[in-house]
Amino acid sequence: MKPRRDLTILVAAVGVSAGGDIGAIAALAVHVQQSTHSGLAVASLFLANWLALAVAAPFGGAIVDRADARNLLIAASASQAVVAAALASTPGLPGVLALSVVLGAGAAIAVPAEFALVGAVAAQGAGAKRANARVETARNVGYLVGPLAGAGLVALWSVGAALAFDAGTFVAIGLGAAMLTTRRPGSAGSGRERPRARDGIGLLTRDPILRITTAVLVGSLVAMSMSISADAFFVRQTLHTGPIGLGLLLSAWMVGMVLGSLVAAPRVAGGALAIAALLGTVVQGTGKLGAAAIAVLPVALVLYAVGGAGHGVKNVAARALIHDRVAPAAHGRAFATYAALRNCAELTALAIGGIMVDTIGARGTLLVAGAATAAIGLLGFAVLSPFTVALHRPTRTDPVAVDPERQGAPVT
Repeated sequence: MKPRRDLTILVAAVGVSAGGDIGAIAALAVHVQQSTHSGLAVASLFLANWLALAVAAPFGGAIVDRADARNLLIAASASQAVVAAALASTPGLPGVLALSVVLGAGAAIAVPAEFALVGAVAAQGAGAKRANARVETARNVGYLVGPLAGAGLVALWSVGAALAFDAGTFVAIGLGAAMLTTRRPGSAGSGRERPRARDGIGLLTRDPILRITTAVLVGSLVAMSMSISADAFFVRQTLHTGPIGLGLLLSAWMVGMVLGSLVAAPRVAGGALAIAALLGTVVQGTGKLGAAAIAVLPVALVLYAVGGAGHGVKNVAARALIHDRVAPAAHGRAFATYAALRNCAELTALAIGGIMVDTIGARGTLLVAGAATAAIGLLGFAVLSPFTVALHRPTRTDPVAVDPERQGAPVT
């Protein structure tokens, strides 16, 4: 019963963390916009937080693999609570940006620590697919509820109330982590055996299955995230609806993600995780491509839900694949590097997407983003085909997955 209880705590922690973080950033964006009246200042807020997470993540992963993940999650949550509370009384844009960087750096430790702990719980019987399905669903729910909670607190009280709420979520996560019975000790090591930040790339690329899958998922994310800038313009210029249309479209995608991660992903066969991730990418791109091509709101809502389901399956399969094909002692570095690559891809895509919307319009951007995402997924599927036999071989006894000489990582 203890692994099940610990998984419930971790699932709740991930959901609360996601909701609190995005709610606080949304509230800060409103505060920065009202105080500076500058779109560049608002963009710099997101850039500071996301870039800090991307840059610090490999180092955070190495720290997680060196020390006890549970204790690190407690410490990171405590520090993030202090930073969130300080943000509520910090005047001026420079101070807000500086503390947002610190908040992102704290997440660079907390996120891989949560991932490592989920792997430790899954190894006790929960299974990587089932555990990650619940975690991903909680994250999606947090992303759905968080902005509403943040906006509601700002409207009813102030930005400070939203940031106080965020600080409270970090306290709750720390208390939850303190209740965990599952431990995932690190390995300090020495010399080449000492966990290093740069090990993460090797962990994701030495194994051909992970190398192909990671390349496809990161590449397709650059294509897919170009559409983020286009959605708001698409509903107004092409679907001819107001803010309610955008809300319906984004909600349809999120509902699809929840269903994909909770219902479809756990049914994927253990040896088909990489294939499921790539096919999820194809479905994700096809959903946006079809919605832009047909450009009728009811049809677009259905196709966004389908695309979101592919997105949910892809995320769960990718997390479970890393849990299965990377040695447990290296989970922190592997996932932190994967998260850093994803953040860099999204930052790149946001810049490209903004330019494309101004150049070819919102509908054209969605068509390109959807088609490119689906094409990258199909290409990856073709490249992966010769390795499908390897998908059914044992992973943690595979020399590619666990040999410290080939991985550059300790295996304990």
